[in-house]
Amino acid sequence: MRGEEIREREGWASRLERRPAPTPPRFLPATPPLPPLVDPPRALASAFRPLAGPYSSADPSAAATRMRSLAAAGVNGVLIPCRAPTLRTVGGLMETVPVRDATNGTALRVSTTAATAAGLAVGFLSRPYPGRTARTVRDDFLHCAEQARAARGGATTPPPVFLVRGAASVPCRHWRFLLTPGSAHSVRTPSNPLSGAWMADWAGSGDGDALAACGFDGGATPPADDDPEPAVGVPWGARPQQWAGMRAATAARGVALVATVSPGADATATRPWDRARVRARQGGARYVRGWRAAAAAGVDAVLIDSFNGWTGGTQIEEAGGSGAPCAPVRTPTSTAPGPECAPGGQAYGGGGGAETAAAVGAAGVPRLYMALTAVEAFRAARTPPRSSAPVQLQSAEDRVRSWRGHAGDAEVDEDDDPTP
Repeated sequence: MRGEEIREREGWASRLERRPAPTPPRFLPATPPLPPLVDPPRALASAFRPLAGPYSSADPSAAATRMRSLAAAGVNGVLIPCRAPTLRTVGGLMETVPVRDATNGTALRVSTTAATAAGLAVGFLSRPYPGRTARTVRDDFLHCAEQARAARGGATTPPPVFLVRGAASVPCRHWRFLLTPGSAHSVRTPSNPLSGAWMADWAGSGDGDALAACGFDGGATPPADDDPEPAVGVPWGARPQQWAGMRAATAARGVALVATVSPGADATATRPWDRARVRARQGGARYVRGWRAAAAAGVDAVLIDSFNGWTGGTQIEEAGGSGAPCAPVRTPTSTAPGPECAPGGQAYGGGGGAETAAAVGAAGVPRLYMALTAVEAFRAARTPPRSSAPVQLQSAEDRVRSWRGHAGDAEVDEDDDPTP
């Protein structure tokens, strides 16, 4: 009997071997390399390392320092990723499924307290996730708004900004039901904690018409990409040469336009096969060009993507750490520290030309992007609008008034801590 079992298993294994190998997707290599093993805090899943070392978003001291640095750089608000815990049925019983996000634990409350103390407005960001609908987004934002209000001891603040990335994945009529005054579940009531300015992506050339039609108060561009050959998947709205036309279109529709700028992107520490989406920092020159393009287009506000998105390599936070621009790594075959720069890591600054030389000289490479933010925010706040004609915001005027004259807001990526 034992021999028959072995022969049966061997036959089963040989049949598996004869099966043709599945064809891998064209956008991935046949055998994608595995990311290096990470051993925080000595090694981080990032192409760069925080200057002050790894930290937790739930640390009040670290949060206070970060918010003060943002305020000193001319930033006047933060957007925190927001998602509420969800419920699911297991064995006929409902249980709460926690979400690894700023909404869990104390990180959201700590960030809100620190931001308020630094004089920064607090808004919330919704990113796509499986099963997301207009109703779940409303529940997410309500959960975060209540958590933030509790952190402030119940004190009232101006209505926040709510940014919905990937809003086009939800039918427009569902957004209208939520954002149109007078509907049964409308958030457009004075006492509703969600009565702030609701913004959505403007990624495609046809999204402008949908913004106002779906009830949004404005649109936010994807992160700027002005490369002659843009990275894979760069949408139409990310091209800065489109922003002036987009600004004119939003003004005609009575909604606002927010330009998103980014220093670059490099997520290869966690997705080494995704090098096609890497956007080189160019020594800070890319970041400066994004700010200048936003000011020239006369946008209503500038959104920085991001302050501390270390895993995605989009952060402007001070980086370096003991003079090393990148994090040491451990490979799957070695427990010894790797090189100071991870393979493919980018230099944090230098080589950006005259646009960044002064900032490098004054602040040093680790603080380059915070210094550039202060310079460009000052410049943008004093750049006259592209058109001197007054913009009629219709019913959206009160909701987006807080964006007028804003130099910049930053995405604070609490879900992307340098530590797990």
